[in-house]
Amino acid sequence: MPVSSHRARWLATFVLAIAAAACRKGSLMADAGATLPMGRAGQSGLDGGVGHAGGRSGAGGNDDGGATGLGGIGQCTGGGAAVCTPAGVAGPTGGVVGGFCTMEGATCALFDCHGVLTGNVTCCKGEWHALAGTACPGPLKPGDPFVCIGGSTSCIAGQSYCYSFNNSSTPRGAPSCQPLCPAGDCSCFCDNPDGCDFAPADGDCEADWCSCSAAVDSSGVVLPGGVAVGCTYADTTPGNCYVAVAAERACSDIGYTVYCTGPRATPPSGCTPLSDDVAAPACRATESHYYCCPA
Repeated sequence: MPVSSHRARWLATFVLAIAAAACRKGSLMADAGATLPMGRAGQSGLDGGVGHAGGRSGAGGNDDGGATGLGGIGQCTGGGAAVCTPAGVAGPTGGVVGGFCTMEGATCALFDCHGVLTGNVTCCKGEWHALAGTACPGPLKPGDPFVCIGGSTSCIAGQSYCYSFNNSSTPRGAPSCQPLCPAGDCSCFCDNPDGCDFAPADGDCEADWCSCSAAVDSSGVVLPGGVAVGCTYADTTPGNCYVAVAAERACSDIGYTVYCTGPRATPPSGCTPLSDDVAAPACRATESHYYCCPA
């Protein structure tokens, strides 16, 4: 065979081999693409779907690629998404319950990064709550029962309030129902009907405090018309120290004032004793003493 014919036959064989290899590669990519979703901006799900390369916009891998899409494969470590009604409402970031919202009553279905439905939320009082897509609870009317958060106790709007308390070193106990004054709101305890902080009538030390606010349900949704009061009482075991309010000016040039419960003893590290007459006693029944401490 002439050299020129041999060379032509060899070139033809080489070109066919390259074409076949290209076809096989394209087929493999197509096969892979058939099982992987498309990422944002039309990029192949291979960007994030295999969980290694890219992470630019692939839809759900087991590494960085799952951060912006739905329906990937492998472990779900990226963010999900929310589909909301009305359309155009910005749902919870990453498809996770919680965060602030602006359209009262809007609802969203939440999906993980595989596109699996994980729950529904409703926008109530400016926050997303897991209400299974149901409407926000309306304001309570006088006489309406409501359940205290953290228990099963029910109180009556306008007539009683949820009350709970704790020592500063222990968890808050289960709530109980206590009678309200005729006003039926937080003005029973202070000058603000909507809520306030106040010193408890049975408090011993100035670090004892209570807070009155609107009640909330088990999902954390505010229930206007319901009242809840929570109180915290300072631990009066000797040696416990708290920032002093009544004597706060006594150490203005040094730092801040504290009072410590129990007999006067070695002051806290870096602090110096103050005379007991710089202010009224910090506690009514428990012995306490003032100290100046460096800021």
